[in-house]
Amino acid sequence: FPGNTTHFQVLKTNPLISEEGNTWSSYAVRIAGGQWIPTASMSDPISNWALKFEVNVLKPWNGGTIDIQASSDTYKARWEPWQVSATATAPYTTKGWKTISIPFSMFKAKDATLGEGKGTSISTFTELLGASGNSECLVYIHNYSSSDTPTGFYGGFDNFRVVKIK
Repeated sequence: FPGNTTHFQVLKTNPLISEEGNTWSSYAVRIAGGQWIPTASMSDPISNWALKFEVNVLKPWNGGTIDIQASSDTYKARWEPWQVSATATAPYTTKGWKTISIPFSMFKAKDATLGEGKGTSISTFTELLGASGNSECLVYIHNYSSSDTPTGFYGGFDNFRVVKIK
């Protein structure tokens, strides 16, 4: 992970079989509990805030979803940059560290038909973070497909932060 002299977290997997991947073991990056947004901003519209982080994906990645969730697994944001359309994929890599922005409107509930992180969006921060706004952050890979992923994932994550965008 050239160009980064700080501590960062690495997630490495082989290709995943159907439904493989979870919030523990080598499939996950855990960030200890902390205050995501200022307590005074807990009632702000979620559209005013985004989760940002740096990522460096060194090897082509095609398949498997990076899920991001708080301590509660009720809502998840899904990151799938290799999914270029509903029917097409393309291997994804970065040339060095890249900033990713996940609007809080991307945190969605499980839908009985559509699956994890595909249902209704959160409407308040309390739904995602609890009343205090202090929550763990979990970043993990999961294969929601009924077939194996064509590739594994080899990437680094750094500098997770929540920023006001409006």
